[in-house]
Amino acid sequence: MSRFCFVFLAILFSSALTVFGQNQNTPERDTTLISFPFNSPRSNGMGGNHAALADDFETLFVNPAGITTAEDQFSVAAFDLTVHDIDTTLRLISTNFSDPAVYAARIKNYYESGFNSNGPLMIGSIRNDAGWGLLNRQYLKIWWERDNIFVVHANMVEEAAFYFGRSFPIRNFEETVTFTPGFTVKPNFRVIFAPRNIPAVDFRHILRNLQEQPFEFQAGLGVNVGFLLSFSDMVYFSAVSNDLLSPLYVTHYASYADYAEGISPTTTGIAFLRPSYDFSACFRTKNVFPGDIVRDIVFTVDYHLTSDTLENANRNLLLDIGAGIELQILRALWIRVGWQQMLPGGGFGIDFGWMKVDVAVFGETFGDQLSDYQGVSLSVGFSSRF
Repeated sequence: MSRFCFVFLAILFSSALTVFGQNQNTPERDTTLISFPFNSPRSNGMGGNHAALADDFETLFVNPAGITTAEDQFSVAAFDLTVHDIDTTLRLISTNFSDPAVYAARIKNYYESGFNSNGPLMIGSIRNDAGWGLLNRQYLKIWWERDNIFVVHANMVEEAAFYFGRSFPIRNFEETVTFTPGFTVKPNFRVIFAPRNIPAVDFRHILRNLQEQPFEFQAGLGVNVGFLLSFSDMVYFSAVSNDLLSPLYVTHYASYADYAEGISPTTTGIAFLRPSYDFSACFRTKNVFPGDIVRDIVFTVDYHLTSDTLENANRNLLLDIGAGIELQILRALWIRVGWQQMLPGGGFGIDFGWMKVDVAVFGETFGDQLSDYQGVSLSVGFSSRF
């Protein structure tokens, strides 16, 4: 325990020196300095819950304390894709962009769409209370203002992060109660192309204007800290802080054209990722049912909070809570039902031995406090263990 505290304090101290030891020129636009949540198809099918459900390889990216409870595995390669507001996205793809009138009539009724992927490359290893992993993912979000003169906005992010995690299990009370702290250090690099305020005349007009939109590089060192308290390997409570005091060195260009022509950036300096917090509970009844049909049942509840919603924590309390159930049937089938953002969802997983497939369909609330609307999203994942 003392070794864990020493390492964690050293990381925080070195991060503070990095931040305050430089002449900061924090970029004016900080809307992209966020930590994109890691929601796999499995967690999406269970209401977005994952912090206390720390029994697989993905705990390395979610709750470092769960490395202790995850099964030892050499490496995993995975691809996870989530399409937000699938109905809008499919209709958008079928829109005739060559005709401005058709384009305007179709797009004017849309509000938000996009996708993100936890892959396409996610690989690493967990063994002996330690783990490492590489996470490469993309994030694309497009939305339109509902106005007579509507404007296109978008965020496009390419992120690569290396995770190095360690957990420290401490057992008490005849090994029925285990308290496990853990931490993850993750060097990360991002390229962000963030168009904004583009008049949506037609698709070709948008493409012509992309080169005049902001372009940014971000590089930094993230720190995740997690705690897991388990009782008889049946009841789990967890608390996780992601991107706690995680500085990014940001190089911001006024436009992509400036970057492409080698023009000096408009701003450079240190900014911070917005931390997020997870408080989660999980109850599982593994191998207690007679016979071989029902192998495991998992109940989990999760409260997820990001720093930019702290001031609205009470108002958005129900939107930040998710709950889910996972039922394992035989050895290779999982059925999941979940609830998040006050909307239902569900999914399934199939283990083929050499590959596992997870699918989830779930509801989401888009927009802001003034113009919210609900949509259905799809999450699909493929993973293989070597």
